[in-house]
Amino acid sequence: GQALYLSTARPTRTGYTFKYWIASIGGNYNPGANYTHDQDGGTVTMTAYWKDETAPNCSSFSAIPNHWSDGNGTVTYTVRDQGSGLASIVLERYSYVTRTWSTVKTTTYSGTTASTSGSYTETSEGVFYYKLTIKDKAGNVTTKTSAAIYLDHSNPVLSGMNTTVTSWANVAPVISVNATDYLYGTTYGGSGLNNVVIKDDLGNIVASGISSARYTLVAKYEGIHTWYITVTDNVGHTSSAQVSTKYDITKPGVDGTEIT
Repeated sequence: GQALYLSTARPTRTGYTFKYWIASIGGNYNPGANYTHDQDGGTVTMTAYWKDETAPNCSSFSAIPNHWSDGNGTVTYTVRDQGSGLASIVLERYSYVTRTWSTVKTTTYSGTTASTSGSYTETSEGVFYYKLTIKDKAGNVTTKTSAAIYLDHSNPVLSGMNTTVTSWANVAPVISVNATDYLYGTTYGGSGLNNVVIKDDLGNIVASGISSARYTLVAKYEGIHTWYITVTDNVGHTSSAQVSTKYDITKPGVDGTEIT
């Protein structure tokens, strides 16, 4: 019948929260609480009751490259749960091009408490960021988001060559071209244009620009000439085209004018 008092100290356990003591004589007790020992010389055992209220830890989560690239993207992560252990990891991807989410990787676990790493290789063209959802066996969840990656796998596109006069002309033909750089099948801008260049058939640059170039033939290009146009984007992709001109500024001559 004597009232006894528990220590106010709380035990600790990695990955868990101490909730209360469970007494072998029945009842739950908090640190510092009192209880009555009614076993007359026997032993009362206090057993700690733990609950996993700690979300899994994500020590690293990255997605690269965070600038335009013509290669693939790499997503890596390292996670751990030292309480009830890991239950699942879900990696989702958001596309800025299509404005949609998709699940790209799901891994399930049976409660491992060891540090776990994973990776995902992004081979699709586009602009993406990723969300990592980590769940432990107790239902606690940690969510992380990454920086955006930029992947440009498409060549730029040239236009305007069909406006050049390709038949014989005595007025200087004009070569005027434009270029665009969109991700394939979309109107979403890619890495951007670096330059557009027009060269003559000897390889000399006669005109250049960023997204367009224009050149009006001069007298020395009288005759038949082929012009080579090249556009390059900011990750090194190129597209080429060519067009021919026939330029005649020489008046015809008259022979056999002698009088007989």
